[in-house]
Amino acid sequence: MLIGPYYLLAGILARLIFGPVYFVFHSIPLIISNILSTIGAVLDAVLMVATALFILGKQGRELLRSYVQQPRIRIVLIAMLAAIAISAAAPGLQYVANRVQWAHLYGQIALPQVAQYFDLSNLWHLWVALMIFGTCAEEIVFRGMLLPTLVERYGLHRGILLTGLVWSVIHFRSDVYSGLSIGEIFLHVANRILLCVGLNYFFCWLTLRQRSIIPAALAHTVWNMLTAIPDGLESPWGMEIK
Repeated sequence: MLIGPYYLLAGILARLIFGPVYFVFHSIPLIISNILSTIGAVLDAVLMVATALFILGKQGRELLRSYVQQPRIRIVLIAMLAAIAISAAAPGLQYVANRVQWAHLYGQIALPQVAQYFDLSNLWHLWVALMIFGTCAEEIVFRGMLLPTLVERYGLHRGILLTGLVWSVIHFRSDVYSGLSIGEIFLHVANRILLCVGLNYFFCWLTLRQRSIIPAALAHTVWNMLTAIPDGLESPWGMEIK
């Protein structure tokens, strides 16, 4: 009920708002591209929240109000530090493995450089800043409204699992599959589901512990900023929100 209308409305609005611009300009100037990117990110976030509020109605509004509370500072710090540690785990392990390989093949391969694995040069890119809108919208919808509803109806563990599955599916529209084989697409989808379900347990723990979506929203933002550094700007409505 959430994903279908959201996908449909997002596609229609994207073509109505951005279609004429791309039709007129063969090469869009950078300033116009940045403006369109900002508009697209804001509208995408607003559309997601509006769709969820329309479907859940009064119950959704009451849940949202009850889950927007000021959390304890300690939990906020734990959330942000944990997000940093999780995002650094994969490149850190890769660096250690390559360092061991370099030591084993000393003189035959180049020495791995830390900067190659923890490149923050694009951290202040506009694309990263625009993901904040999507992050907040996702926490409002999935941890603020959908999670309590599913937990109440199906129990704690099944409710959390279902929240993670739906959260993973919402990303399918913006994921990129061009140039992939059938097997690679299945692997990509499986990776998306496993990643979202795993992160969802962490974000749900933060939300349910504090009855507030703020710690999860901050952790989610830090995760996106450190793991989803973009390669460049393309379609403003095609951004991949993590």
